Amino acid sequence: MVLITPGTISVFVSTSVVGLFTFLLFLSGYVLQQQSVRNIQAALPRNFAPISTPKPNPPISKETAGARIESHFATGVKNPSLYDPVPDHKHGSQQAPIDGGIKKLSPNTKAYVQILTKPSAADICSTLLFAKALTSNSSSTIERIVIYPESWGSSPPSANIAAALRTLRASSERYNLTLYPMDMSNAQGGRLFTAPLLKKASAQFGAYERMLYLQAPGVVLDAEKLDQLMHPPNENDLLSEQTSLLWGWWADSKSKTWVRTQLKLTATSMPPAVLFTSRYLRPGVLSSHSHILGRLTRRSYVDSAMGVLDNYDMGAPKEEPAYVYFEKNKDRIRERRSVYYLDWRKHLGAVCGGLDLDD
Repeated sequence: MVLITPGTISVFVSTSVVGLFTFLLFLSGYVLQQQSVRNIQAALPRNFAPISTPKPNPPISKETAGARIESHFATGVKNPSLYDPVPDHKHGSQQAPIDGGIKKLSPNTKAYVQILTKPSAADICSTLLFAKALTSNSSSTIERIVIYPESWGSSPPSANIAAALRTLRASSERYNLTLYPMDMSNAQGGRLFTAPLLKKASAQFGAYERMLYLQAPGVVLDAEKLDQLMHPPNENDLLSEQTSLLWGWWADSKSKTWVRTQLKLTATSMPPAVLFTSRYLRPGVLSSHSHILGRLTRRSYVDSAMGVLDNYDMGAPKEEPAYVYFEKNKDRIRERRSVYYLDWRKHLGAVCGGLDLDD
């Protein structure tokens, strides 16, 4: 039988106290180290220009630039490089690679991205309406990118789809719209899903400093508010992620506008809004991250038509988001009767008059 003496208890208590303080000291040192690393990264120049003389590429003919807009997606490369330059098809030439294909970032390299996977004239025209709404609200400096299957250009699913694409091409320069036909021949079972396509696009468009994906189709309600999502994510969002391993039960990222995340891009689901950010840590080293909207701020910026209506039914304040998207698969009748859908269809006919938009 072991006798517990006051001396034994004293040794046990002393050892426990020393161990606890040692553990807390280790945690404090780790947090300070992470903060120091973050501060050093923030102090580094955001953009590095590789020392190299760009060599101009052969110009692209007007026929190629207008009738058939090509991109790196059409080459069939399965693993595109993060450093491939983004082509500028609207000006009839291709941007020259710098130092092995790295394109220098600038504060204006921002773009909205929408992806079309279903052959729908209404969805195609919706991307044009989206670009028009942004242009008319003084946000023309932000580029708009539309990605769609390359096969639609060579073998349109219908005459109506071909006409919608012609309308989209004809108005692309006016609304600062860049079209990227993507080779989707390796689609899973012949079906196209947004998630894997966006993953491929985020690698291809690594030259953009900020790239915001929005689910389509949808309608812009407040362009200025939507442009606010293009602001760099708050450093506190990044810090909360770094310390979440230690203080996860205390960290609260719900109120953040953007929360950095590692997206698990499944085959069938995708968040309605994703921000991809890129910056050079040093020449030749590009750091890229993805962000999703915080839970408490998400509905203030991007929400579905049904989500807005459900909030109103629950007595929530009638604060409209900046962008409303349509799901087309949940309570379709109620969605079509909403003021958002009716307004969308009204303006859709104005930009694509003469087309059958009931597909």
